[in-house]
Order: sequence, then C-alpha cells, then structure tokens
Amino acid sequence: MQTYYTLMQKSPALSEEVMIEALNQYNLPNVLLYQILASNPSAAKSDRIVELMDNKPIPFDEYQKQQVMLGLELSSTKENLEDVMSNQLADRSVVLTCLLKDIEDDDAIADKLSAMLALLDETKFYGDLLLKIDLFAHHGNYPAAIALTNNPSSYLRLSTLDKIDLMALEQILTIEQTLYGVENAQLNASDSQTLHDFLHTTSSNAAERALTLLYTFSDYSYVAPVLDDEDAEPRSFSFPKPSSQNSLLKIYPNPTNGLVVVECDKQVARIDVLNAMGQIVVQHTCSTGSYQNAIDLTNTLPGIYELRLLDKNGTTLHCSSIIKQ
Repeated sequence: MQTYYTLMQKSPALSEEVMIEALNQYNLPNVLLYQILASNPSAAKSDRIVELMDNKPIPFDEYQKQQVMLGLELSSTKENLEDVMSNQLADRSVVLTCLLKDIEDDDAIADKLSAMLALLDETKFYGDLLLKIDLFAHHGNYPAAIALTNNPSSYLRLSTLDKIDLMALEQILTIEQTLYGVENAQLNASDSQTLHDFLHTTSSNAAERALTLLYTFSDYSYVAPVLDDEDAEPRSFSFPKPSSQNSLLKIYPNPTNGLVVVECDKQVARIDVLNAMGQIVVQHTCSTGSYQNAIDLTNTLPGIYELRLLDKNGTTLHCSSIIKQ
C-alpha cells in the first residue's frame, strides 16, 4: 500500500520508466495498478506499458482496462483542446501585433503608447505581458518594462519556463537600457557572456532579445543548434548588419508562431528563409508592386532563421534574423 500511496501522490507526473517499474512489481494488485494508470494517462500511452498490461500473469479485467482507456481518451481530448487554445493565442498575437503597428503608423493618434497599451490585457494573457514589456522598452521606459518582469499578475498561470523567461528578460532589459542612446556603446565581456548563456537556457522570447543585443553591440557569430540532421556538426554564421538604405524594412511578429509579415521596398522580388545550416526552408516570391508579404513558417521547426531579401537579379538586399517559437 505504501508503494500505491507514493505513486498516487506523484501522479500525473510519473514517467514511463516509473510506470513500467510499478507494473513489474507483482506484489502490487491490479485493483490498485489500474487506478495509478488511469490517473496518469500520459505514461499509460506507451506501447511498452500496454504490452506489460496484456502480459501480466494476472491480467487486468475488462472494467480495469476500460478505466485506463477512459483516462487515455480524456488525456487526448485535453491535449487537443490545448492545441486549439495555443493556435488561437498565436492568432490573437498576430492580430494584436498588426493592430499595434497600425496605431504606430497612424499620425492622427497623439498618444500612441497609451492607445497601444489599452489593447493589451497582461493579467490574462502571457503574450500580452510580453508585448507590453516590449512596448515599454521600445519607447525607452525601461523601469516600467523591468517592473512587469518582476511583478506579473497573480491571475496568470505561468509555467516554470515562463518564470525563467521573465527572470532572464529582467537581466537582459537591465543590460539593454545601459546601451541604447549611448554613442558607440559596446557590450562588456561579462554582459556578453550573460547574454550568450541566455541563448541556450531560455525560451525564444528572451533568447531573441539577447541575440539582438549581441548582434547589435558586438561582433558576434551565433553557433546554432542543428535542427534537421542529428549527425551534422553545428555551424556558426553571422547575420549581416542592415544598411541605412533598408530602413523601410519591417518584420513582425518576431518571435513568431507561424505567420510573419515582411514589409519592404518594392524592389524586393524574393524572400528566402534559411535555417542554421544555410539551407533554404521557405522561398517566397513577392507580388509585383507589393511591399507587404506574408511568410508562413508553420511547418518549420522552432529555432532561429535568417530572412534574406533579394532583387529580381538574385542580389541580396537585406538580411535579418527571425525566431520561430
């Protein structure tokens, strides 16, 4: 019974290995085992576990099997709902980003920052919190941005990764505010190392901001993880710095969950998206006379990509980085 109570206290966070160990303990009766499996459906999905269930010296009866399968069905339904919610939140983020840009470009709006902040609800949506942090930083109000990383709403259900991300953003914004507005500012060795560490220990929100600082305030080559070949060696590459003639370029949202909008000069004929290995993963032909292009990165793996804008002769006009979440 002690084994049963110990496992039930840890459910539903049990690993496949723990479940297999439980099934191999013949002293644990089926009447208790099926309850553990039913309350921990994620681990019960394993083919190895199903095989052990079927091959037990004393097999589960039909009712016990039905309870385990019911747990699996509920788990699948939950995962499907979470996928739908994730997609809806991603769509909401894209729409909000477009609305924020429209406000930024509307000369009739006097107080643009207040108008943009009014669209966001950082007490309910983590994405809104990140947008609000970015807005304050973009407008030079770093104390307000940093305060948001320190004191998120208690109503937000933050994952451990989200909390780590906010802690990293606090440090990154603290470094960032000492650099912007300072002529010929350069990262010192300590701050460079801190930002470099964040590239590999945080999610894309903090990593993208850290990469931007490294890219802007130091000569930095990014050693990216290989996304599509387990046997390949990681390779380093540098993103070319934008020139003043490409000031019309706008890329949003960045990071993105799928759709990214690129606004550029009409002389751009093609946009290539390259992975860390320098391979073209998406190639977009721009419509004649169009300055706004939508690039779909839905089918690409999470990571850092290079956007390369080319003219009709294949000459590269501009390169920029984008993060796919």
